[in-house]
Amino acid sequence: MQGWLWITADTDFPDRFVDLDRILVSEQGVWRELVIEAAEVIGGRPVIKFAGIDSREDAARLTNRHLAVAREQLVQLPPDTH
Repeated sequence: MQGWLWITADTDFPDRFVDLDRILVSEQGVWRELVIEAAEVIGGRPVIKFAGIDSREDAARLTNRHLAVAREQLVQLPPDTH
């Protein structure tokens, strides 16, 4: 799985990563959008392959980064939940 990254997700919905086609990544305080080529959940944890990240070294440059989704991609929660 060259270029794939294991994600430590702070969400109750780790499966949602499978349906995303883009995600925001913080790099030195600047957010940039990355295209998701493939994603799956293994053992309850998302694993993502980003476009252009094709080696272990490329993936290592993205470790310990914050990820975010655009506001319109947020999961709609039931009333009285957060």
